[in-house]
Parts: sequence; C-alpha cells; structure tokens
Amino acid sequence: MRFLYVHIPFCVKKCRYCDFVSAEASPEQREAYLRLLKAEAALHRGERPKDGLLTIYFGGGTPSLQTPAQIGDVLSSFRDTFGFAPSMEITVECNPETVSRRCLKQLRRLGVNRLSFGAQSFQDHHLKEMGRVHNSEDISRAVEDAVGAGFENINIDLMYGLPSQTLAEWRESLEKAVSLPVTHISTYGLKLSPLTAWGRLAERGELELPSDDLNADMQLFAMDFLDKAGFPRYEIANFAKIGYPCRHNTAYWLRKDYLGLGLNASSLTGGDLRTVNESDFERYREKVESGVFPWASRENLSADEIREEEIFLPLRMIWGLDIAAFAKKYGSDYFAQKKGQMVKLFDAGLLTVEEGQLKLTDKGVLLNNEVLSALI
Repeated sequence: MRFLYVHIPFCVKKCRYCDFVSAEASPEQREAYLRLLKAEAALHRGERPKDGLLTIYFGGGTPSLQTPAQIGDVLSSFRDTFGFAPSMEITVECNPETVSRRCLKQLRRLGVNRLSFGAQSFQDHHLKEMGRVHNSEDISRAVEDAVGAGFENINIDLMYGLPSQTLAEWRESLEKAVSLPVTHISTYGLKLSPLTAWGRLAERGELELPSDDLNADMQLFAMDFLDKAGFPRYEIANFAKIGYPCRHNTAYWLRKDYLGLGLNASSLTGGDLRTVNESDFERYREKVESGVFPWASRENLSADEIREEEIFLPLRMIWGLDIAAFAKKYGSDYFAQKKGQMVKLFDAGLLTVEEGQLKLTDKGVLLNNEVLSALI
C-alpha cells in the first residue's frame, strides 16, 4: 500500500448537486476531525510500506478550508506512520475562494506539489445556480496565485450537462480553462442523486436538463478540443499535458492497493479486501477512539469480481487492456465465451484493438457503461 486518500468532509456550504459526504463545521469540529484522522492512520501502522508512500490525495469536501499549519501537522503524522518516498505526489483539492497566495506558498513549502481546483464552470450564472461560492474571476485568480506560489502541477474540474447549459457555454469554459497555466483538466457529466437539492427538483420535473444527445455532443467536443489544445485524454474523464497524469488516481485504475482515511473513505488492500469507512461522524469517532478500524463494510472480493475489475478498470484508460497479459493470467477462454457480444461491440464501433491492446473508441467512451456491462 503506497497510495493514501484522505477525506476532508467540510465545505463552506453544500452545493445543490453534491451527494458526497460533506457538511459545514466549526473550526473546533474540523480540528477534532484531524485528530481522528491521525489516530486512524496509527491503526494502520503495521501496513507501513517498505519504501514509503508514493502519493497522498486530500479530497473532500473542501480540504483547503483547513489551514496550512493543520495540513502540515497531518502530513508530519503520516510521515511518521507510513514514511514518504523521495519523490511523492501530494494533492490538495481546493475551492478557488478558499485560498490566497500566502496560503498556497505555505502549502508548497510543506511539500504539497499538486492542486486540484473545483472550478466547475466559467459562467457565473451557472456557478450561482450550482450553489458555488466562487465566481469565474476567482478561478483565474486562484490558478495564477498557485503558479506564483511555485505550483507547476495544477488541475481544474469542469462539469457539463448542467441545467440549461449550452454547447457554446461548454466550449467557452474549455477555452478559458486551457488559457490558464494548468496541466490537467477533469471533465464530469452531471449525475444527480435524489438525495441532492437538484435531484429532488429533477424528480419533480422542475429542472431543465440537457438532452442525452447534447450531453454526448459536449463530451465528444471536450475530447476533440482538449486533445488539439495539448491535453490528450488518458482516462474517460481526464486530460493532461504530457507528463502530468494524476499519479494517485492512475493507481486506482491500475488496481493498486490504496488506503482511505476519514468518513466514507474506501480502501483496497491485499488485492482482494475492500473496506468502506463509516459515513456518520459519531460512529466513526467512537470506533477510532476505541482503537478499532472505523469500517462500515468489509468485503473479500471473489476471483470473478477481481477479474471483472481487471477488465473494466484498464478500459477506462487510453492504453486499454493488454489482451496477451490477461489471457496469460486467466486463459483465452474468457473472451471466446464473449464472442457474440464482442462482435457486436466491434461492429458498432465501440471497441478496437491496437497493438494487442483492447480499447474503447471515442464512441465507446460515450457508452462505456453499456460496453463494460456486455464484457463482464
């Protein structure tokens, strides 16, 4: 286990589309939570990797609500518990309105070397409707401040499929994104849970959402536009300049072991044990303070489940699935048994084979759930 995810579940306010485990909290509650994170990490001391961690990813929520001193204290604790590799990727997710150049300089001095800004849109009316606190000018200011603070590896998140969003607005957001000194862009199609404010409106038919065809046009446009702008796609929703894919998230798609700390964080250890932490703060606190892992669920994956993950996770990546390596591990019968489905997928232009790698086509990316369901 050389990859660590840390969930910080605090926000200035809840966005109207968000179903992540996050909430508003007082400074005292945030400080108490960080103490629990350090205590939970200590429960995993026996899993200290021989050569230290390779990545740490602070996700949320809004990790940048924590002060640099608090993040530094947590990093110091993790260094003692797990050890750090000489060359690490340490990412902190930020909302643009929560950071200043002074704050960013302090994070950089702590060893944080990658930032991920939740931009979402460059149209202020969309940001307001989403419940975001920042505006479009805040995004540009935050990125420029990050560069001024010494950051060279910066991601921004963008969302498409927003209520009443047009293709022209999506293009404008992409154009503004690539005009900034960023190295990575993540694009996410809006998915609504009935537990969210927008999800409840959608269920009542009170939210004007783009059609499936328009969503597909937005996704295809992003793939073409970002590639031409020097951000080739390396995963279904992720685009990066050469040399700047997210090392932490790539570990998920390569099915490496990883440890998740904090509310609702998931882990994969030993290649077959998947655990998910409690999402309720009090249950999480009680277990950590009792010296037991704060798991809400624990599952030993079957051989079939592992094999399925070793199909669909590589297919998310632009490099695809190594057919020969898969056949060597599992035998050649698996895809032979899927011959009928495979022929249909190839005939529909959803799959292709290049230099022994099974890959999704651009059309296949749009219908990736259907393709993967047919294969597994």
